Amino acid sequence: MSEREQLSHPILIADRLWWVGHLVEDDSFQCHAYLLENGDESVLFDPGSLITWDETKRKIEEILPLSSISTVVVHHQDPDIVAALPEFVRASGRDDLRLVTHWRAAALLKHMALPMDLWNVDEHDWTMSVGGRDLRFIATPYLHFAGAFCTFDERTGTLMSSDLCGGFSDGDALFMESEEDIDGIEAFHEHYMPSREILMNGILELESLPLKRIAPQHGRIIPEEYISLVFTRLKNLDCGLFLLQTGTAGFEMMQIYSRIMKETM
Repeated sequence: MSEREQLSHPILIADRLWWVGHLVEDDSFQCHAYLLENGDESVLFDPGSLITWDETKRKIEEILPLSSISTVVVHHQDPDIVAALPEFVRASGRDDLRLVTHWRAAALLKHMALPMDLWNVDEHDWTMSVGGRDLRFIATPYLHFAGAFCTFDERTGTLMSSDLCGGFSDGDALFMESEEDIDGIEAFHEHYMPSREILMNGILELESLPLKRIAPQHGRIIPEEYISLVFTRLKNLDCGLFLLQTGTAGFEMMQIYSRIMKETM
């Protein structure tokens, strides 16, 4: 089976933790969704957009019915994360759905008028236990949203990092395969994170965790052997470069601009 064929199905990345995203053709800004398979208390992380929802729904249903999902974790409120939520709610059929987020995101998500209970991580000691699976939430403010946070699955050492550690990517590879993939991670952070100091603060917070893998919402999943190198590169990265750029540009031009800036500086 080719890599593209494999990606047409859910991919197990850790114990009962699945990638259920969809790789859009010719798009370097890939968005991922993840599913924690946990019986009737299963958890969906960042369900995605209307562009990817049909494929994400199909992949989830290869593992379990949508009605088994009790909890949706939304790390921030961007449309590539939450646009599919109304479709998910309609298809789920459950009346006890819980939407886990930060209060700053909840202030905006309430305008979607979803029939879901809002459960704010900052009001519950930043932890949650679902069916015996312990999740820890890590505050990463302003990376890139004021209320941004990550989710750490303690059983598998997996960090669902949302935009942090995300990257631009080309091709079909789901997992980071070489140091060259860090170039796309750096370009992403240069243009989407506000400052070097704020980024370093977030990375120092994550370095204290016993990480086995990082599953970002964009780019490629980062295996344990690359985590330290990614953190080192990000801690020394100048961010907010969009402030120096005028006009508009696509993702390819953003990466070219980042490379020119590095060579020049």
